[in-house]
Amino acid sequence: MILVDCRTFVLYNNSHIYGALNVSCSDCITRKRLLCGKINIGDLVSGPEDAKVTFRRSLDDENVKIVLYDEDSCEKVSSLKTHPLKVISTSLLQFNKAVYFLDGGMKEFSKKHKGLCVESPRTVQLESISFSPTTPLPEENIDGALISQILPFLYIGNERDSLNAQLLADRHVTHVINVTSHLPMPLPGIQYKRIPASDSSCQNLKQYFDEAIKFIDEARSSNGRVMVHCQAGVSRSATIAMAYIMTRYRVSMMKAFKIVKKSRPIIAPNFNFLGQLLELESRLGLTDESSFEKRGCHHLDDVSADGNSTCALENSIVGLLISNKPNEDVNVNSLNNDNNKNNNTKNNNSDNNNSNNNGECEGQMFSTSTSSLVSC
Repeated sequence: MILVDCRTFVLYNNSHIYGALNVSCSDCITRKRLLCGKINIGDLVSGPEDAKVTFRRSLDDENVKIVLYDEDSCEKVSSLKTHPLKVISTSLLQFNKAVYFLDGGMKEFSKKHKGLCVESPRTVQLESISFSPTTPLPEENIDGALISQILPFLYIGNERDSLNAQLLADRHVTHVINVTSHLPMPLPGIQYKRIPASDSSCQNLKQYFDEAIKFIDEARSSNGRVMVHCQAGVSRSATIAMAYIMTRYRVSMMKAFKIVKKSRPIIAPNFNFLGQLLELESRLGLTDESSFEKRGCHHLDDVSADGNSTCALENSIVGLLISNKPNEDVNVNSLNNDNNKNNNTKNNNSDNNNSNNNGECEGQMFSTSTSSLVSC
């Protein structure tokens, strides 16, 4: 059995069921691309490469069942074509996988089985720094903020600063990273790099981290100075600066945030960018909990050598499964005995399908927690 957490990476990082992998398509553009076949479901697995390998192997193993959950795993997901759970399950069904939903999702599971959940000690800290740029910020004078020196060779500014040649000359700025798709790069004598990114919940900014870091390194090696700017110098440019500090100084996301925040109090990377920075932190191995194994990201068969933890987790999950197929009940006994009866999986599935023929009713699902019909 493979557990798949379909929430955003930030929520997953805060807490998740032990052993779960994170596959997120919370934004509409990613869902559309996945449904159109422009990206593969495996491309959406967050975390280190071994997480992606584990997931791909599960797709190739016909005996592995996949359990999906989100925050509350709404029972009506089967009727909502654009719901992330539905989109991911539809993609998985193309691999002929047995896919199930966890009734009640993370919210209900954590109430009943808190000991089987992994929680980040930084959850409270993240909530205190994570606010969307579409909501009011605690700093009132964003427009009046001055260019901020983060490191001896690195500044963060805004659109106004990027047009002020005298200001940049006074600070010996020789290179500028423009983290917008539309603001001009007009000043002569300045080496520019454009990162065409928007400040949105679906923008993939992490794809530009490496080239931005390389650009800053090149400026530094030539005794130059870099200003990173976006529209207001609040979200996008702060994220790039944090990514640089994390990578070159080997500090956690929280430490990098505090460094930048101290010099520029108005910064507020959006939730999406914070999630991408957490992914960077994990990839760089910057925290004790960042490794794949220590985060509790395993195939369930590998949770413990004696199988006791696996058994406890599977028993807790099995009672909450909802079949992805509207007319298919979940054979609890067969799932409990999967580790011992893998060779008979095909026969068990066939028996399940035959036993459910008398329960056909389009748009409905069976919840095994109550063995009753749940209307959709």
